[in-house]
Amino acid sequence: MNRAIVWLMAPAFLMLAETVSAEPFHVPAVSNGEIRKFKVTRQSSSPDQSSIFIRPSELVVFYTVKITWANDADNRLMIVERREKKAAGHTRAWTFTFSAANNLQFERYEMVESRPDGEILGKEGGKPYFAKNRASDNIVHTLAVSEAIRGFSFKEGKQWDYMNWNPQIEELNHVFVRVEASEKIDVPAGSFQSWRVSLDLDLQDLLGRWRGMEFFIKPLIPKFTMWFANTPQSPMVRFRGRFGAGKFTVVEEHKLVEMGN
Repeated sequence: MNRAIVWLMAPAFLMLAETVSAEPFHVPAVSNGEIRKFKVTRQSSSPDQSSIFIRPSELVVFYTVKITWANDADNRLMIVERREKKAAGHTRAWTFTFSAANNLQFERYEMVESRPDGEILGKEGGKPYFAKNRASDNIVHTLAVSEAIRGFSFKEGKQWDYMNWNPQIEELNHVFVRVEASEKIDVPAGSFQSWRVSLDLDLQDLLGRWRGMEFFIKPLIPKFTMWFANTPQSPMVRFRGRFGAGKFTVVEEHKLVEMGN
């Protein structure tokens, strides 16, 4: 996924009126070796806008997410491997490491991008910085959010929060997670009774003294929704993201194609 897309993946909305549950990330009930494959599609109001943010060759066409469990000297670890395949054939492999001794805590990430012949094009990685006076102790990389929040006990109307970490722009953004409804959805992997979950950026916190501009800024803010299967494992089975506004809107869908161990 291109850096511009990663920047936009910081979910954005207004804070909802309900009380936010101040809970840490919970360790999800995920079996060792769980793997899911997603197909990525895009639609836009203009045929020329589907690649507004990145070149067509850089678009991700599908990706897999694999979860394994490990132990180091101090902690039980949950390791999330996200492997993206681009239209040009390049591969971008992300590794997100969480400690899972009690609650789930994001520790670090690594990324390696390579050509089809194995030549390394680039690497990056790091640990989240812990800013003073942050709104939440839950901090996670923007591309690992779905694996961090799947451990919550979903219930319609319930809401939590976390800090979305975007290393490309070195920012923490306060985000609200709200369970909107339970509904049945169809994806290539099958039909799932799912929880529809919205991700809302705390615009008041983001805008600071400019918070009076919310009314004008809200229509320009990307919109993100995730669907989690209503099972003990609660895997994400669909993602929908709206990028841009008006005629520049690009809607990106990630739908589960396969799931297994």
